[in-house]
Amino acid sequence: MPRHVELLKRFLAQPQDVDVADCGYPFVTISRETGAGGHTLGREIIRHLDARPDRGWNRDWDLFDQKLCAYLAQDPATQASFDALMKEEYARGVQQSVFEMFTGQAETYRIQKRVAEVIRFLAYLGKVVIIGRAGMCIARDLPMGVHVRLVASEARRVEVMAEEMKADAAAALRTVRKQDGDRARLLRDVYRANIASPLLYDVVLNTERQSLAAMASAIEALLRARWAGRPRRQASPFGEEPDELRLDAR
Repeated sequence: MPRHVELLKRFLAQPQDVDVADCGYPFVTISRETGAGGHTLGREIIRHLDARPDRGWNRDWDLFDQKLCAYLAQDPATQASFDALMKEEYARGVQQSVFEMFTGQAETYRIQKRVAEVIRFLAYLGKVVIIGRAGMCIARDLPMGVHVRLVASEARRVEVMAEEMKADAAAALRTVRKQDGDRARLLRDVYRANIASPLLYDVVLNTERQSLAAMASAIEALLRARWAGRPRRQASPFGEEPDELRLDAR
């Protein structure tokens, strides 16, 4: 069984006491357009890997999306509600540097700093699929990551969201555009990154044109290549200078 939750609880309580010997496995981050199916693909990747018992690195994976927000909402150091964390949005007009995010006292920066610490810890462990929360920027220097971007036509995504929300097309369209705008703003204001830039990702997949099985197989091939070429020594989850997190892919 995956041990990620147990280790995450210990990390949130006393990070200095977490001694992780079994780490450095491949991991996946998924950035997605609203309605493009990030959670569905994340679950399919894990199911796909679990069906191949011949490789030790492919067993006991876990997915962090709403679950990550749930644990962060219970963390006294985060001091943010589950709903606020789930929105993946950032205050408008904030143009501070990433260094200020790690040292300043602004509320939004403090929350984003904690989110980044936790995502980086999970990526360092490996065997995780991390949905959203700028994972591709936070863990970009960890060599075992496969960073995925999911896209689909707006019409298809509105259709998906209307069904999920039990709402009409107009309400679904407003939701799609608002969520996409909030996520893009978070990347731009905090990480100086353009969320749509293909340079942030190892692969961009159109979920409207590919089956879940085909996409999971493609990602498995990238993970297998990461594992085959793994470095002997992993980067530290805590040792990177804040300025090195700044990306400018605009």
